[in-house]
Amino acid sequence: MVNAVGDGGGFSSHSSQQTNLVWMCLNILIHIKYMRILLQISSVYQLDDQSKLPKSYRPSLRLFFFHRGRASVVIGTAAFVMVFNMLFIVNVPNNCEDYHLNLVLSGPEVQDSPSLLRWVRSQFVPPSQLPYNLSYIMNGFDEDEEGNELKVFSPSQEFILGNLEDILGDKIEFSLTFLEAGAYDGEFLSNTLWLERQYGWRGILVEANPHFFEQLLLKRRKSWAINVCLNVKPYPSKEKFLMGSSSPLNVSHRATLGQDDILVEKHISQGSSGLMDFIKNETQVEKMLEVQCVPVYTVIKALGRTHIDFFSLDVERAEMGILDTIPWDKLSFSVLAIEHATKDDLVAYLDERGYAHVASQSEDHIFVNKADLVPKAKEGGLSQFDMGPRWKFVHNWLSNE
Repeated sequence: MVNAVGDGGGFSSHSSQQTNLVWMCLNILIHIKYMRILLQISSVYQLDDQSKLPKSYRPSLRLFFFHRGRASVVIGTAAFVMVFNMLFIVNVPNNCEDYHLNLVLSGPEVQDSPSLLRWVRSQFVPPSQLPYNLSYIMNGFDEDEEGNELKVFSPSQEFILGNLEDILGDKIEFSLTFLEAGAYDGEFLSNTLWLERQYGWRGILVEANPHFFEQLLLKRRKSWAINVCLNVKPYPSKEKFLMGSSSPLNVSHRATLGQDDILVEKHISQGSSGLMDFIKNETQVEKMLEVQCVPVYTVIKALGRTHIDFFSLDVERAEMGILDTIPWDKLSFSVLAIEHATKDDLVAYLDERGYAHVASQSEDHIFVNKADLVPKAKEGGLSQFDMGPRWKFVHNWLSNE
């Protein structure tokens, strides 16, 4: 079970949603009340039998001059109208709570709505208590559990994790926090598995594709996992999602990996899945499905956090939209690793929001929080920076014990 975290505040709904919800519930109650009245009236066969009815019904009865046949017609007509209304006019949910939840998840709803946070919290899968179940293919390690050297590596992982080591120095050995968006299967090209397994970091793994998410759970990661997509809208919504092919043809990713070529190509193709509005799959699209999307702030807030030490964002061209949903005055990061096709626009965007560009390689870009930087002495002046004392060392921040 997910640890309970306080919601704070009251419900925040839009007036139109409230009106629809109230009307739905009242409609059901009115129909029930009306049926009870008609059933009572149906027991009156003659006009002089009005004494059997409650006083409140008698004036109405005089107006209609009920007798047995007329009462039957009225009841039959009312029953038909009620059934028609429920089947074709109003889509009655199982209960009002489910109806409200559907409204919340369809948006627009504020990012920290208590009802939305409760739903997100209910979707988290807690850290596994079992040993890791890894395949050791491009997972950030240079050897497997038996000490065998791993020949297949990722330049992207080397660049990101190497810079993270340089930035943090000895602080990397503390149990810090992360969020990895686009976690795929939790191992292949993961930017957080090494941190989690080597140094005891804990965090959040976000994967939109339900098939990949099932594979992720099989890896037995020690962090919280959730099967949602990060939205490019500042509220929850359902969006179309394209899945990469598991049998790619005519791909352009050949890396001279020998017998591992086919498996790696399959991983790369599947990992190219993403929101339909942004995906530029270099291989093939296998199928489309609809996924639930929520803002990144909602995901983090649902676990009671407002700061993440390392944010890895690899979401196939949707990154700028996701970043634009963040309330930067309420949520902060220490280091960000973002995959983005161009550098200048991303550097300018994050610079305005308090994050300094550190390094770039191809489409991978590293940033640090300016508030965490202090001048570091260097020959020729103070031209270099180092992480300052504001670092938040949170041990076992999301322990499931």
